[in-house]
Amino acid sequence: MKIALFLVPLLGMASAARADVAWEHRGTVTIGAGKPVAFLLLKNEWSGQKHRTALTFDATKAARLMGEAGGKPVRAQVQLIERLDDDRVVLSLPDNKTYIDEPYRSLKGRLRLNFWEALGANLPTEDMPELTPAQRARLGQEIRAVVSPLTRKLTRTYFRALPERRTIGGFASRGYRYTSLLNFSMKKSDPQWVRTVAEWWIADEVAGDEEIRTFTQGANALKAQSGAPTVSMWLNEYSPVLWQAAPPEAHQALASLIGETASPRYGFMGTPVRFTVTVSPPPALQMGLGGDIRLNLNLTRRDTASVNNALFEAPSGYEKAAIEPFLGIARNFIKMGRGQIDRMLDQ
Repeated sequence: MKIALFLVPLLGMASAARADVAWEHRGTVTIGAGKPVAFLLLKNEWSGQKHRTALTFDATKAARLMGEAGGKPVRAQVQLIERLDDDRVVLSLPDNKTYIDEPYRSLKGRLRLNFWEALGANLPTEDMPELTPAQRARLGQEIRAVVSPLTRKLTRTYFRALPERRTIGGFASRGYRYTSLLNFSMKKSDPQWVRTVAEWWIADEVAGDEEIRTFTQGANALKAQSGAPTVSMWLNEYSPVLWQAAPPEAHQALASLIGETASPRYGFMGTPVRFTVTVSPPPALQMGLGGDIRLNLNLTRRDTASVNNALFEAPSGYEKAAIEPFLGIARNFIKMGRGQIDRMLDQ
């Protein structure tokens, strides 16, 4: 059944005309009314069953303002390639000229280390039990019911779809706003609220969106087919249950980006054309920082021209790094941990 579900989105690719898609987003980070102190460039390309994302982040100016750069650039780059057609995932670090190239389907299982060995527990590590979505939702609701009265004076969240529509970069778009308030003061008479406002604009359906959606659904199905992330049911369910305990506004915000799980559009609701986050500290902190901290990210290019297939290959001239030696070291640490525990108990 799982294999059949995985094949559905892939078969859909073959039945429709394929359109390659490429995005480019550029962003800045500013503090107060000054000029940007950090810059980022985000690129995405999709072609059939292939996807590449490349991120460049440059914080040289911010480091120099803090006197920590020493005149050297402070820059980070990372690139991730997913190929469903031949089962590969490639992660590269251009700064270090290194990359890993591993089978997509089996990678999660290889990273799933059996740390129960260190405790001498003979617990099965395959076919981990899972809670049902209804059980996770119920547990999350119970946690929220307990926590909400205790935190109502410390945190508040708001979400809404913005009533107006805008045309941004030539794309008819709809907007959303999520606001979070956190009180860091322990004095009831003197609350100190940090306000974070995120606003994003999503383009209406355009050519190539179905390509992205189909790939995303296929990748999600593959990850689900690969099994649980760890050998602990408790650890595996911790994040999903806590997510169910999150405020309803957080769920609504995420759904505006990826849709509802029961929707045929789940996974991708449209091209993000603008995204801003503004963090407003309390007045005392604002004086030290010089004002609000603001992230701006804007779509600067989107086209459906053919993508160069070479972009989905491992970068030439880089050194390939194998993960198996590191996994072997981790397994040895687990065995050493078992020995340490036995010696402690024997004392």
